[in-house]
Amino acid sequence: MSLSDLSIRQPVLTTMVTAALMVLGLVSLSLLSVERFPDVFPPVVLVTILYPGSSAEEVENLITRPVEDAVAPVGGVTNVLSTSSEGVAEVKIEFTLETPKDQAANRVREALSAVRHRLPQGIEEPRIQRFDPAFQPMMLYALQGASDDRTIDQLWVLIDREIKPRLESVEGVAAVEIFGGLEREIQVNLDPNKLAVRGIPFQLVVDRIAEEASVVSGGRIKERKKELVLRARGELTELEQLDNLILKYEKGSPIYLRDVGYAYDYYKEVRLLTRVNRDKAVAFGVRRQQGSNALAVAQNVRAEIAQISKTFPSDVNVLLMRDDSLRIASSIRDVYYSLLIGTALVVLVVFLFMRDWRSTVIVSLTLPTAVIATFTFMYFQGYSVNLMTL
Repeated sequence: MSLSDLSIRQPVLTTMVTAALMVLGLVSLSLLSVERFPDVFPPVVLVTILYPGSSAEEVENLITRPVEDAVAPVGGVTNVLSTSSEGVAEVKIEFTLETPKDQAANRVREALSAVRHRLPQGIEEPRIQRFDPAFQPMMLYALQGASDDRTIDQLWVLIDREIKPRLESVEGVAAVEIFGGLEREIQVNLDPNKLAVRGIPFQLVVDRIAEEASVVSGGRIKERKKELVLRARGELTELEQLDNLILKYEKGSPIYLRDVGYAYDYYKEVRLLTRVNRDKAVAFGVRRQQGSNALAVAQNVRAEIAQISKTFPSDVNVLLMRDDSLRIASSIRDVYYSLLIGTALVVLVVFLFMRDWRSTVIVSLTLPTAVIATFTFMYFQGYSVNLMTL
């Protein structure tokens, strides 16, 4: 018995199967991620390590080369590219296309953990992130003061303390990157003579500050549409805390940092300036997680920004500079319209040539069913809704 004979003889079964395919297809469509183009790039992991105050040669010898030696033998690695500059080491690790992206980052993280003890004590915590050439910030905002009294360092603090933590807790957001502004930096001025009298080596001061200011990851907590990142931070956030830092004990009495120097507020060296309509501003980009729904993430980010903006001072403006989700939505909408027009033309041609309303109804039901059922197979195969798959 052929499939067509079975369908004719069992109309109830045929109707149930068709309805099930339609329901599964629609559910799968709602779960599929929406992108403009498919993800065809091999996994790339970018490792960034900051070593303030060091030269490019020191960065290369003390950080870059040990990291290269650690990640080169990792399974699936095809290329290791590195850049060493003043205070910054960047290592880009490329994997084969067959390597799962999640495993690539985990392998690099494990390799770095094995050589962490060989790296200098004064480095900041290595930043490991998956890199995608097409995975640039999806949305770009700018924060601008409406009056001259609002300085760019105040805008930077507002983004770093208010906007960034809340946006990074939104489901689908990978990171928020700040461009421009003045970032606060606490510097320590030590007196070499006092260090010599107390018998305190310079490296001891560096180690004690690093111990107290360390950041330990505490994992993530998912709650509805938000994802909370837990971090156990050190206690050194104010000048008084640094001045009262105990370096060592001498005959039972503590020696504080203030006994050999002092801490003061300063700003990191400005490497990037942002202007909007000729006025100074601080920009921040929102990067989404790989595989997430671009349209849903953008909608949630816009809603969160609207809520945050209500708490801002009246002289602070939030400007949307770029939103790639609008272009993605427009492209996908055009493809949907093309599908609808194509289906309507096919139904019209069938009716004009066959002059039979039954055949026309069958075709008009078969085409949408076939297209919608395809979304089920796309979901289980890990595809996304993009211009290529549509």
